[in-house]
Amino acid sequence: MPTLPSATRRPSIDLMRFVAAFGIVWAHMQAPGMAEGYVALALFLILTAFLSLRSLLRGGERRFWLGRLVRFALPWLVWSGAFLGLGVIRFGPEEALSLGDPWRLLIGPEIHLWFLPFVLVASPLVPAAARLLRSAGAVWIAAAALIPAGLGALWLHDRGGLPEPLAQWAFALVPSLYGLLSASGQRHGAVGGPLLFATGACLGASLLWGSLAAPFILGACLLFEAVWRLPLGSAWAMPLGQLAFGIYLTHPAVMLVWYRTVPDGPAAAGALAVFALSAAAAWLIRRLPGGRLIA
Repeated sequence: MPTLPSATRRPSIDLMRFVAAFGIVWAHMQAPGMAEGYVALALFLILTAFLSLRSLLRGGERRFWLGRLVRFALPWLVWSGAFLGLGVIRFGPEEALSLGDPWRLLIGPEIHLWFLPFVLVASPLVPAAARLLRSAGAVWIAAAALIPAGLGALWLHDRGGLPEPLAQWAFALVPSLYGLLSASGQRHGAVGGPLLFATGACLGASLLWGSLAAPFILGACLLFEAVWRLPLGSAWAMPLGQLAFGIYLTHPAVMLVWYRTVPDGPAAAGALAVFALSAAAAWLIRRLPGGRLIA
């Protein structure tokens, strides 16, 4: 996720980034309550969109698009290569390099990498939001107008039978739109508009067809609103938030090592261990030359 300069950084954002990364690792380790990992994933997406719009407004479109390439395209290429190398070691070159499903080109060798190309494909939404959402009224109108789009995305995720990564992308669209609306709402004093969108889309999907994803997304939106304003100190929160992206990217490799080392360990203890080791790996990578560009 893009980061904010210390002058404008809210420690609550850093805390949420770190907690969201933990929730994703917890879910992927199939620890108790793993379904709540969808809340963590939705929160991760909200924060990414929220910070992306604030970054564009602060630095302009040219810097924004350069940042997309550096912060998302470059890590996608680097980590795709790293996980492809692991696949060759584990399964041999013939199986690891085979392309059974062309949609895998939009993911990479590990399913969790779907997040990076999604951010790249969804990037035009950020400057569009900056141009269109220039007043409180515009935020409210956009929030109401986007409810059908949110319902459609949730229906495609729940009932559309989409292949990977399109199913993940459909899930990601609603929290991403919420993040953009929230950044604009905070700027123009229309914080209720984003909640109108989230409630309309998620509650509508729950009532119309019993969407399983909608309650988790709505929970993430409410969690964001609750934590955003907490008066926290930055001295401890900032270093934690800086590790979140690297934790997300490295944890599948750490999981592989953990399962090879402790194949029958308790899921909760394994989740804690994998998270701690992933955080340590992210910390080390960020201290290598160029490491902050990929973790």
